This record gives sequence, structure tokens and C-alpha cells, in this order.
Amino acid sequence: MNHKGTKTIETQHLLLRKFEMSDAKDMYHNWAGNMTDTKFVTWQKHSSVSDSKDVIDKWDKRKDKNKTYRWCVEEKASGQAIGEIEVVEIHRDTQAADLVYCMGKAYKEEGLAKEALQNIIHFLFKEVQMNRITFDQDVANEADRALALALNFEFEGIQKQALANNTGIADKALYGAVRQ
Repeated sequence: MNHKGTKTIETQHLLLRKFEMSDAKDMYHNWAGNMTDTKFVTWQKHSSVSDSKDVIDKWDKRKDKNKTYRWCVEEKASGQAIGEIEVVEIHRDTQAADLVYCMGKAYKEEGLAKEALQNIIHFLFKEVQMNRITFDQDVANEADRALALALNFEFEGIQKQALANNTGIADKALYGAVRQ
């Protein structure tokens, strides 16, 4: 692998970039403070803008930034932060990464999650030289299942009661893609 850290990526409608403290208000209002948007995530919904600031501050203090991949998804037209995408774990031996994201429902429905993820997946495969990317989710999350398939991830199976999120303990659907 050729680690590069979070690099800015510009797409047709988005700017994928590192988080800044000024993103806290948008983070809270556009996804992290909304129970609908955080239903299937493994972290608790934010109760205030202060919670969002605390998370961004914690992220900023991480040491090995060259091996950290966490993007703020900014909609270019509005200049608002509308979501986040992160590599939550890197498996060095297999050159694999576990990818997660959270975005406001309205933006997902506009196809912006797919646009963001396509470009990040391309970056991870082509520039970082990841061999495999996984995109796992709660089996009840129909929208993310459809998104995984639209991104050409293959369904690899279900792990029973293997995921704890804001719905409780759930079955985890496994999706994977390998560099071609």
C-alpha cells in the first residue's frame, strides 16, 4: 500500500476534504444530530453542535494522519458539509480497508453518496493501492444495500447478530470489492 492520508478530491458536485472545526454546525444539522440519518451507525447521535465539535477535535488530534482516511463531504453548490466517509480499519496483511459513511437522507437521494463513494473507492484502489474494500451494513438498511450493489460491491454473506448500532444488535450484511 502507498498511504497518502485524506487527500482532497473534487467531483462534479462535491468537494471531499479533511474536516475543519467550522464544519461542526453543518455536521450536527445535516446528519449527525438527526436520528433518521444516524439510525444505522455505530455511534450515538449528536445532541448538540458541541458534540460535533468534540468529535472533530478528537479526529484532529490523531497521530498518524498519513494512514488516516476521513473525508468531509461538502456540496459545492451550497458550500455545506453534508456527510462523512471514513476508512475505519486497515488490514495491513491483506491490504484491505473497511469503509463507512453517513450522510443526510436528502443528499443520498440526490445520488451524492454514490458520487462521493465512487471517487473515494477509486482513490483507495488506484492511489493508495488497497487490494480490497469492504462495505458492511445492517441487513435492514435497504438503501445502503442498493448503494453497495450500485458501486459494484459483491454480496458476500450475512453474519448473524454481528453488528451493534442505534437499532440494537443486528445481522450484518457483508459486501466486498477487490482491485481489478
